[in-house]
Amino acid sequence: MKRYPLISNFDGAKFGARYGLKPIEGKFFVDGDGMLVVPEGLPDDPPIQETCDPRAAPLINRIAAANIQGPIKDILLELAKGR
Repeated sequence: MKRYPLISNFDGAKFGARYGLKPIEGKFFVDGDGMLVVPEGLPDDPPIQETCDPRAAPLINRIAAANIQGPIKDILLELAKGR
């Protein structure tokens, strides 16, 4: 196993998909020192690390910003709040 510094906002799902590794099987992991631990023999050295995709705006913000008029907007906002 080899160790590499971990980037911030590391996306393990993208990493696993790129290299065909499954974290649930312990094929790669982040150790107690915050280092990415991977098997030897990966095609890239250092391995390519990607960040997580940015999160979409919360649903409540998207409804509030939408061009919706009348009680429908109020109903959608209440539903988004879980009521």
